[in-house]
Formats: sequence, structure tokens, C-alpha cells
Amino acid sequence: MRAGASEDELRRILDALDTPEPLLPDDESFERLVLEMLGAKAATPVPGTEGIYRIEVPWSYRGEGVEAVYPAATFRRSVAARTRPEEVEYITPLHPLVRALAADARRRLLLVYPNVRGLPPRRLAARIVPASEVPSALFTWLGRIEGGGGLLEEHLLTIRVGLDGGILGAPEENLRWLEPDEAGEVPREALCSLFEGRFEALREAARAEAERWLARRAEELRAHRRRQADILRQDLERDVRDRLRELDEEERHARGMIDSTGQQSLFAELEDHGFAARREVVREYRDQRSAEIAEFEQVSDPPPPRPLGALFLVPEGPAR
Repeated sequence: MRAGASEDELRRILDALDTPEPLLPDDESFERLVLEMLGAKAATPVPGTEGIYRIEVPWSYRGEGVEAVYPAATFRRSVAARTRPEEVEYITPLHPLVRALAADARRRLLLVYPNVRGLPPRRLAARIVPASEVPSALFTWLGRIEGGGGLLEEHLLTIRVGLDGGILGAPEENLRWLEPDEAGEVPREALCSLFEGRFEALREAARAEAERWLARRAEELRAHRRRQADILRQDLERDVRDRLRELDEEERHARGMIDSTGQQSLFAELEDHGFAARREVVREYRDQRSAEIAEFEQVSDPPPPRPLGALFLVPEGPAR
């Protein structure tokens, strides 16, 4: 701060320093998703505020670390930045409540139950798509990539296959077909004429593509972790080398091999002062850390993807 600043200028500077600015913008889609999962009765806006809710957590989501009631909670960084943690709970993707919601969503996805009453699973569905689209089947799979330390990644793969067996689009863009749609029912006759006798071949093509996608992703992850492991090993060797050098220096001083002026002494003590044991500790740390890095580097070949369901995409119009 420069000398001679006026009182008003100092006040403006202090006010600016006291004004919280979030590093990242608010994630509105995350807020909408969590509120939708909780339901309108569970999360209600706090009167006189913006972006702050009173949340009464449903019983099914009251897992470990989840409070029954959050009198004031927000999903927005901008709100959390200007309020105190003890006043407003900041709910992020890593918050226990969100973890409980995610665990419940995953359970429902794997069981393919339409609701909590445990009705028979629905694994097949159909929807009408624009006439410009080709008839196809969208197969959903759950893929896992494991390695050192257990699960590394889990992916919901949507593989779209045309009637000729060709793969259409990427899994990421095919997720759009899973959005709710009110285009109407697909007649049974249209489904039979398009997909009867083809389903198994289409499913096999989708399975093979899902396996290829997982294999490519595993190789990408393997290469990335290999580069990280190389850096970690270099850092480890440098740290160990520096520590052993420090111990050598300490030992020479302790044994009187170097006098107070830094010169080599002609007479040295024979006492060890525990330096051998200290070096052994450094080497044990190096071995342990090396094993941890080697485990971190491991990425296993993915197991076969788990089938979840299929969605028949039928173009609108008389052709169907």
C-alpha cells in the first residue's frame, strides 16, 4: 500500500478485501438436480433469502454424516462465500447428503426398479424420435475400471446401434435420448417390424463397442497414471538422496570428522549415534512409498460391462 493514501481510499481497499468473490461460478444444474431428487416438500426456500433452503432430509437419505434437518443450506458458492459455515450449510458434490442421494440413485439404476415399491423391473422401453433420425436401439451398460486401491472409475455407457449394426454417436452425446419425452407411444407393430429378429445381433454389437470403449479408457488412464508415477518416483528418489546426504553430513559432525571451522578432522569418534538406524528408516520409507506408487500405477483390464436396459428409437411419421 503506497504512503499517503487517503482515508476514503483505505476504506475502499479494506471493503474490497472483505468482499468474498467465489473462484468458480455457481453450478445451477447441480442445484436443480439435488432439489429435484429431494422433492418440493423436502427443500423449501428460506423467506427473505436467495439460494438458501431449509431441507428436511427424507428418511431414505439419512445415511452416515447426514443431518435430519438443515435449517439453512445452499448449493451456491457465491452464497457460501458471504455467509458463515455455522449459519449456512454449503452442500457440494462431496457433501454426505449428495453422496447418499448418489448411492440411492445408483442402487435404483442397477436394480432397474421404477420406484421404491419394488415393482417388476423395466428393462425395455421405446420412444419416438424426429423423422430425420434413423431407427436404432440404445443399449445402456455400467462399466467399471479398477486398479490399485479398488474402483477407479464407473461409467454409464449409452451405445446406440443402427439396424445395420453400425455404431451411432458417442456415449456422451447419446445420453440425450434418456431425457424424458412426451412424443407418444410407439405401436407394437412398429417395434416388431423394425427390431424382431435383430435384437440379439444389435445387443452383441453394443456390448462389443462398450468393451472397446472401456478398454480405450483404461489404457488412457493407465498411461496417465504411468506418467504420474514416474514423476512421483523421481521426487521420491530426490527426497531420499537429499535425506541420506543430510545424514552423512550430520554423522561427520557428530563424530568429529569435521571441526567447527568446517575442516576435516584427523581424529573421529567411533560412536555411531544411531545413524545406521536412521538411514534404515529412510530406506524403509523409500521401499514403502515405492510400493504405494507401484500400486497407484496399476490399472486392471476392465471386467465385462453390466447390461442395464435397451431403448428402441423409432422415427416419427408413417414410415414407422
